[in-house]
Amino acid sequence: MKATIDMKDMIHFNIFKKITGVYAKNFFRYNNNIFFCVPRRMVSKAIGEKGENAKKIAGALKKKVRILTMPRKKKEIEEFIKKVVEPAKIEKVEINDKELVINADRINKSLIIGREKKKLKELEEAVRSLFSKELKII
Repeated sequence: MKATIDMKDMIHFNIFKKITGVYAKNFFRYNNNIFFCVPRRMVSKAIGEKGENAKKIAGALKKKVRILTMPRKKKEIEEFIKKVVEPAKIEKVEINDKELVINADRINKSLIIGREKKKLKELEEAVRSLFSKELKII
């Protein structure tokens, strides 16, 4: 299933490119934050000196912004997911052909899922668009 990009998403991509000079590979929303994914070699340029670019983007979008490395390997995907769901602590992330399974205790699971499963839906959409996998939390 391909993710669709609406006009608002295009504006976010354009603001990011204009301020940083870097093309974002992908972006998604989670927990009132906007996450931009960029290639590893472009992360420091995207963030800017002392986080100036990230602050400018946050001001322009009026949202909290995080800039992360686009993961390629299984270990990188695990670290990526842990950074996205912070401050919730994840015990383990398992990745197989069709699923990405997050293991967390009861309290952290509720932090990841959120009220009325809002954060869970956002995270499921992000995992589906970035990794073409279904999300499962146990």
